[in-house]
Amino acid sequence: MSDTTAVGMAGVKRSRLFFICTPRSGSTSLLKCFSFIDGLEAWFEPYIIAKIAIHEYKAHTGKDLPTDWNEEHRAEFDKAAQLIHNMNKLPLVEGKNFAFSEVKRSIDNLDSPQVAVKDMGSSFCGPRKRYLPSRDSGFKYVFIIRDPQLAMSSYRRASLQTSLTMPGYTTGKPEEEFDLRVDDPYYYSSGGHYYNLHAAWKHVRENLDPDPLIVDCEDFMANPKPFLQKICQVGGLEFHDGLLKWDASTDIIKTWKNPGGVPKMLANSLGYFHQTAINSSCFHFSKKEKPPLSSATKDVQRAVADGTEYYDEMYELRYKP
Repeated sequence: MSDTTAVGMAGVKRSRLFFICTPRSGSTSLLKCFSFIDGLEAWFEPYIIAKIAIHEYKAHTGKDLPTDWNEEHRAEFDKAAQLIHNMNKLPLVEGKNFAFSEVKRSIDNLDSPQVAVKDMGSSFCGPRKRYLPSRDSGFKYVFIIRDPQLAMSSYRRASLQTSLTMPGYTTGKPEEEFDLRVDDPYYYSSGGHYYNLHAAWKHVRENLDPDPLIVDCEDFMANPKPFLQKICQVGGLEFHDGLLKWDASTDIIKTWKNPGGVPKMLANSLGYFHQTAINSSCFHFSKKEKPPLSSATKDVQRAVADGTEYYDEMYELRYKP
């Protein structure tokens, strides 16, 4: 069995970290921070792009794209690849790259001694949890959570703005008619985001990593140092104070791995989601008092009602320095 702390041929300690996150939790800033660790290979939401391929294929053909690759379905996957390419002219890549089974194979077999993968809990709804990296790959898991009202209110604003401009996302609905749970095509999956995040956490505990770390976004952003120290400890990485500040340039995101080349579009059509994070140079936090839930839109209120029990269970087990 692989060991995250084993030392490789070049004398570099082997590290595997997998962040499973809730939207609007600072996770993109966290990946940018870790990207400045010399020699670390960063992956940006590789399973999300496989999920988007499934969505796009279904939307255009009315058929389900398989999650496992085989030669028999090459034409379907190539069609999905063309659809992904058409979204803001992303790179045209081989269709098999968008199979969940191929994403898992790639992540399982990375050669880099130090790897950090960031993805969303909604990627792993239902049977897709089986595509998480194998236990033998040695990944340690960190779940990034955030209060559902704060996360979903922020996510709705970003999703609404993106729906006005991004092909495949556009609904044409005015703000007052936009329903996060219906009109956002990617993150609010079957069962709800927090349900799927919680289910992924249970799966990881039972099958992959018996003691995954849980970090609450509000705690982390208010005092990042002890949390970064803990994450580094879990992942077998050396912490230093330089991780608290980094280069604001977006050049580093061009090194991020993703089967569909999504990092190339983070600064344009996905800017409403990632603009602040990809231009960040530190963990910035401006704590605001949470407004009454009754002031939120009805769709956010329903999303919060769907997710609170799952968030609360994980919150009770969060890391507290």
